[in-house]
Amino acid sequence: MPSPSTTHQTLVMWALRKMQADGFLPVAYDGTLPQFDCQRRLQYPPIISGIRPDAFAFSPSNGVFAFGEAKTVCDIESTHTKQQLLSYARMTGRTRCDHARLYLVVPRSASMALDRVLAEVGLIAAKQVRRMHVPDCFVEERSISYA
Repeated sequence: MPSPSTTHQTLVMWALRKMQADGFLPVAYDGTLPQFDCQRRLQYPPIISGIRPDAFAFSPSNGVFAFGEAKTVCDIESTHTKQQLLSYARMTGRTRCDHARLYLVVPRSASMALDRVLAEVGLIAAKQVRRMHVPDCFVEERSISYA
């Protein structure tokens, strides 16, 4: 499996920071996050219902858990993403939506594509889904030239 792109890992970092801001304690994330303050002291996310989230967090105060998924522009409309979202929908169904959150983080330019996919999988109005649109200038991969 190819290693995640810098853009993807930057989006994962944004997901973890948003989870922290919402009172969750990050427990696990996949890959390397060079700008995250607890770098690699966390575990790799567990496989839950056949999927491994990009990030996983827990709220000790109320027992709610959170999954984080980062999607680049190229990832959003893929079959893999749609299958993941359908799995999350089953896991965090209407009867259990108070016990789980799904944080979806995308570049802002991909927000309309995310709307289409969420509508397709039945999560467009789901209250357990937390969307985050990161300005593209914060997630673009750039080559640095020192010439």
